Order: sequence, then structure tokens, then C-alpha cells
Amino acid sequence: MKIKQIYFVVVYFILFILFSLHAHGREVKIGLWSDIEPKSVRYHSEKHEVWLFEGTQNAQLKKTLHKDTPFSIKLSGKKIELYQGSDVLETFDTLYIYPNAIHADFTLKNPYRTGNYKGKLICYAHTNGYLTLVNEIDIEWYLCGVVESEIGRIKQTEALKAQTLCARTYVIRGYKRHLQEGFHLCDQQHCQAYKSVSTYKPVIDAVFATKGEVIMYQGKLIDALFSACCGGVTADAQEVWNKDIPYLKPVLDGKYCQGSKNFKWSICLPYSEWRKLIPAEDSIPSILYYIPDQSGRPHKILYRNTESIMNDNTVRTQLRLRSAKIKYTIQNGSVWIEGYGFGHGVGLCQEGAIGMAKQGFTYQNIVKYYYKDVILGYDTEMDTVE
Repeated sequence: MKIKQIYFVVVYFILFILFSLHAHGREVKIGLWSDIEPKSVRYHSEKHEVWLFEGTQNAQLKKTLHKDTPFSIKLSGKKIELYQGSDVLETFDTLYIYPNAIHADFTLKNPYRTGNYKGKLICYAHTNGYLTLVNEIDIEWYLCGVVESEIGRIKQTEALKAQTLCARTYVIRGYKRHLQEGFHLCDQQHCQAYKSVSTYKPVIDAVFATKGEVIMYQGKLIDALFSACCGGVTADAQEVWNKDIPYLKPVLDGKYCQGSKNFKWSICLPYSEWRKLIPAEDSIPSILYYIPDQSGRPHKILYRNTESIMNDNTVRTQLRLRSAKIKYTIQNGSVWIEGYGFGHGVGLCQEGAIGMAKQGFTYQNIVKYYYKDVILGYDTEMDTVE
């Protein structure tokens, strides 16, 4: 048998072993960088050899590159071109990059962004003319990146675990969101923020210490919403998005998030901005009151003799405020706003969770404090993800 034939036999044997090992894990496909619509990207696996395949189904091995051999991936029409320097090494319809180690690290870089990831990468042309990048990664390692991206490199382990359960529940509940685009979830806040895989040991430890654990209500995965800071009391999903969800009701939280950076803030707006909440046909610009909901956020906006019902999210987004939990006064053509919290305020308060962890509460305590009548358990829904 020729040396080249022996090499390919060995490669396919190793691939068989790796695919078998991966079959016992749970992987998700995450769409990367669609917000910047990349036309090219530089790939670098410093420690691992990589195998380059055409396609993902019945994949054909086209090239092997040694470790620490960076290369560029560029979109040319509907084709994917692989470059080293100015030389085109290979052309693909769909490029599947498979490092020869489970959970191998690699870096992606272009002039607008850099990210560090684990696992495999799939590249193909998007119908809108940019490069689609999909990171195929073990769900727990993906969650490490999500948790750090969403709550940061904090030291409070129990808060990290609570955030992990929210993130894992959110992933498993909504993993079909982008299936028509060829992946499960995106890396934006539309799904959950995923900037890079985490190397921060407390995050990694928190994720793997709670491996597979999720939050459930009456036997079903919850919508595990969270925000940066609730400003003293969490919001009712009914009053933010007009959704009556039993486990997403207001929770008093002032004693836990009160000392945080986003608990209280102030801003002055020109009255023209405030007027955005009033219909254009209203001729009296000086009258605008709101009736607060249970959490102190605007629920009913009153102007003149008419009542307009607006949800919290509308007030926050139209005025570009950190939170809809506000008090205000109108003076000399300006609106002075005193605000509390950051984000929509529904579900877990991240800064409150950190405060609870500092006071010795466990992640189980934290989760059950913010989500009414839930239980913690294990879900097998994603065991059959394809």
C-alpha cells in the first residue's frame, strides 16, 4: 500500500473515532458575525492540525494543514477560496474545517472583529452575498462563552451558576430558531451574546459543575429571561410584552442590587424627545403623565383627555433609556429623568444575583427567587439535535 493511501486510511480511522466520541456529546451550531456580513476571515489553529473537507454530509477530505499554519478564507461569488499569502490553495462550495482534537481552539480574525472559539467551523456563501460562518461546538463549551459574554468575569460562583442555568435553558428551549439558515442559534443578543469561548476558570467551573441542569415550570423549560439590573423590583412579562407568564412576575430585589452601578441613574432629555410618546395630533405639549405598573415602570400614558396603554419596552426603546423604571419632572423645556435599573427587568436580575451570591445564597436559591414556582432538573430534548 502506498504511503499516501496509508495516510488517508489513518486519517479516516481517526475521524471515525472522533465522530464516535462527539456522538456522545451534544453540539450546537452557532452562526457567527452576521451583523458585520464578512467577506473574508483569517483562521489560525496554533496547537492543532486541521482537516479541510468539502461539505458536511459525505464530506470529502481535500487538504490537511499542519498546526500553527494560518490561512485566509475568502468569498468569491458563491465559492469559498482558501488562501495562503496570495496563493489559492483550494476552492470549496462548503468548507468544513475539522481540527484533529476534540474541543480544539482556533482564532478567527478580520479587520472588524477577532474571536477565539472551540470545535469546528463551517463556511459557505450566504444568499445576501457575504460569508456565513458557523461554529459547531459542544453545548457546554458554548455556554462558557455565553456566560462570560452576558455577565462578565465576576468572582461570585453561585451567580455564575445561576446565569449558566438561565443560558442553558434558553439554548435548549430555543435551539431551532435559525434552522432554516443552517444553524441553531446566532451569536447576537437575539439569541444570546457569544463573543468568544471563555478561558476564565470560574466560568468554566460553573458551567461544568451544573452540566445539563435546566429550569422548568410544570414539566416544561421556562423562558429564562434576564436583565442587567432590575432597579429594585423585576418587571412583569405581562406589562412589558403583554405575555402573561406565571413564573415571570415582579420580585422585590432592592436589598440585593441596590449597591450596583446600574441601580440608579439620571438623564436630561429635550422635550422634543419626550414628545415621541405623545401622538402628533395632540395639541397640548405640556401634559403627559403615566400610571406605573406593579414594578414602577410606565404602564398607562395619559395625555389630554385620552388614555394610551404603552408597555414598558416601548417607553424604554423609544426614548433610548437604560430602563423604563423612571421618575421625571418637566422644567424649562427639558425633562429630567431619574431612572433605576438597566434592561427590560424581566426574570433574573444579574446584579441582584451577584448581590445574593455575596450574601451566601446558592444558585438554587437565586434561580428560585427570581422565577416563581420553578424546579431544577435535567432535559434531554437536545440529545437528538441534528
